[in-house]
Amino acid sequence: MRKIGRRSLTFTVALGGLLVIASSSQAGLPDLFPSSGFSACDLNAVFANPCPTFTSRVKFVYMQRTQTDNGAILEDVNTNQIVLKGDQYDFDFQPGIDANLIYHLDPCTGVEFRYLWIDEWSETAFTPNPGALRYRTNPFTGNFGANFASDYTSSLQTAEINLRRQYNDITWLVGFRWAEIDESLNVNGLPPAAPSFTSFDTRNDLFGVQVGLEAPLMSRGRFSLDTFGKLGWYANHVEGTSRLTLGPNLLGNAHDSKTAPALIAEAGLEGVYRINQYLALRLGYQLFLAHGIAVAPEQVKRTGSLLANPTGLNLDTTDSLFAHGGTGAIEISW
Repeated sequence: MRKIGRRSLTFTVALGGLLVIASSSQAGLPDLFPSSGFSACDLNAVFANPCPTFTSRVKFVYMQRTQTDNGAILEDVNTNQIVLKGDQYDFDFQPGIDANLIYHLDPCTGVEFRYLWIDEWSETAFTPNPGALRYRTNPFTGNFGANFASDYTSSLQTAEINLRRQYNDITWLVGFRWAEIDESLNVNGLPPAAPSFTSFDTRNDLFGVQVGLEAPLMSRGRFSLDTFGKLGWYANHVEGTSRLTLGPNLLGNAHDSKTAPALIAEAGLEGVYRINQYLALRLGYQLFLAHGIAVAPEQVKRTGSLLANPTGLNLDTTDSLFAHGGTGAIEISW
C-alpha cells in the first residue's frame, strides 16, 4: 500500500477544512471562524506568500499653498486706503517629498515612519508710494516716503510614527506627529529714500496625536483606486518676532511666544498600478490643512508701533495653512 507523505496529508486536511467552511456557510450552519476573531490577514499568514518585512513609499509632491487672510500691512497715510495686504501674495506650486517606511510585525500589523517636506513657498510684491505710507501696526508705525518691495515665504515639514492595523480591507492607524511651519514677511523701503527693513516672522511647532485610515475604493486586476485620511489634535508652540531697522539702526523690536491648540487634517486619492508583488506605481491628489497657527501677515496688526522701544506683540494663532496638489510615488516591498 502506498504511503501518504506528511506534506500531502497537511495540504489535504487544510483543503478539506476550507471546503467544510464553504459548505457550512451555504447551508446556514454556524461559522467555524467568527468574524470577531478571524480575518483575511490570518488566511494570508497560513496560505499566501510570506508577508514582506518592509514596505517603502517615496512620493514626489507638487503642491500649492493658498493665500492667507487679507490682513492689512501698509496703508496710504492721506487716504487710509490699504495698499498692501496678506491675500495679495499668490503662491505658486512647489515640489517636495513625502517618504514613509513600514515595518511589518505580521501580515496585519505594522509600524510606520513618515516624513513630509515641502520646498519653500515664496512670493514677492512691489508697492509704489503715492506720497506717504505707514504700517498698520497698533498704533501705526511711520510715515515713509519710499516705494516698498516685499517678499513672503512659508515652509512646511512634518514627521510622524504610526501603529497600523488592518481589518478586512481597511487599514486603521494611530500615532504621534510633529510639524513645523515657518513664515517670514519682509517689507523693505527702497532708495533714494533712507532704506528701511521690516520683518514679521513666526515659527509654529506642533506636537500631537492623530488617527487615520487607508482603504481601497475599487480594484480591477492590477489597478486599484485607494484613498486615505488623517486627523490630529496638537499643542502648537509659537514664536513670533517683529523688527524695524532704518539703515544700521534698530528702531523697534517685539517678541512673543505662546502655546495654543491646533489641528492637522490630510486626505488623498491615488490610482495604484501593481507591477508585481514587490513593486507598485502611484499617482494621485493630496490635501493638507493646519489650523490654529500664526501666519506672518496677520501679526502686523498685533504689533505695537515699531518706532517705540520697547514695543509689544500679541501673537494671533487663529489662522490656517492649506495646501493641495498632485503626487507620484514608487512603492517597494521586500
